[in-house]
Amino acid sequence: RLWDPATGTHLHTLTGHTRPVMSVAFGTVDGRTVLATGSADRTVRLWDPANGTHQHTLTGNTGSVMSVAFGTVHGRPLLATGSGDHTVRLWDPATGTHLHTLTGNTNTVMSVAFGTVHGRPVLATGSADLTVRLFGI
Repeated sequence: RLWDPATGTHLHTLTGHTRPVMSVAFGTVDGRTVLATGSADRTVRLWDPANGTHQHTLTGNTGSVMSVAFGTVHGRPLLATGSGDHTVRLWDPATGTHLHTLTGNTNTVMSVAFGTVHGRPVLATGSADLTVRLFGI
């Protein structure tokens, strides 16, 4: 459910996932706000929070999607998803296209975050394998 925080008014109920929603993140794509929801149903859904419409369903994870994060790398918006299948997938949030799969974690990827190290873009992962990994992207 989306609510107006200033008034407490219910704006939209977003439906479509068939299992619990594990994570949410807001991002900006082509100047508009996008909401990503990751679910135990192994999908990510992208929404327009202004009107509550579903934009894309991202499929390909073989485990629950535990984390989602938006970032911009070299001027291009990206969405990262961390999964119970031990991978991180990078997506084009404008089209819903899968771009790349990052491997190396040996257990569920619980969290993902974009950042920079020494001026270079990186993606950090936190995993149930008790590690934090940095991937250059």
